[in-house]
Amino acid sequence: MARKFLDKSIDFGIGLFNNSKEKIEKFVSEMVDKGELASGDAKKVIDELVNQVEKEKDGFKNFVKENIKESIDMSEYVKKDEIKNIIKDELKNMFPDK
Repeated sequence: MARKFLDKSIDFGIGLFNNSKEKIEKFVSEMVDKGELASGDAKKVIDELVNQVEKEKDGFKNFVKENIKESIDMSEYVKKDEIKNIIKDELKNMFPDK
């Protein structure tokens, strides 16, 4: 359940960034229409802004992952590796000769 929430949160954030690309293109197009930006510079400006958004998207993904990892580490949930080690230790105690 937590995994689905994480996936949906990341997808939502990425969707916001993808929507930003469309808004950037619209904004730059409006600037060209108003004569505030030369049409020859439009692609360069769009590329620069989209690259900045991509960097922000990567930063957002890392931020979410780090915070979720910290939250899980602080919680009392038992991780899969911890369960495996507990079972392994218990089996060694039950069958010390093997």
